[in-house]
Amino acid sequence: LVIEMAYLGDVRFTNAMIRAVDRSVDVTLVTGKDVNVLESLGKATLAKLLKRTGAPEHLTIILHPRMVHAKMVVVDGRYCDVGSANFTKLSHGVYDEVNIYVDDTDLAAELTAHALSHTEDGEVLRDKVAYKKLISQIERATVAYQSRNGG
Repeated sequence: LVIEMAYLGDVRFTNAMIRAVDRSVDVTLVTGKDVNVLESLGKATLAKLLKRTGAPEHLTIILHPRMVHAKMVVVDGRYCDVGSANFTKLSHGVYDEVNIYVDDTDLAAELTAHALSHTEDGEVLRDKVAYKKLISQIERATVAYQSRNGG
């Protein structure tokens, strides 16, 4: 499972990644070290991933020094999910996000290579990630409110 994602925070996607890691699936997640919105919520999500999985060797989280704006997932080197939807509640229910799902090993290989090329400049997150707990809670509450009220 190779994921490059700008924004995180939807518990459904976080729990899906945790379940994959718990099943011993190799999971690589590339995201930005500093993002322009929902930064604390995203880092709280990374902290949850590390804590709930025990940060095994088959979980690789890369913090890229520049903003990562990609939204892509490659599953089993074959299935590709690429588009504008982030791993946030707003992307899945409020905003008019569009993704395309493709079963194509060549495209999967290209997307994987693209995501992994960002690991060269990034830092591997193994232990803890610093974030502002109060800010992450405010961001989560704001997203929940916006999700219920149409953005």
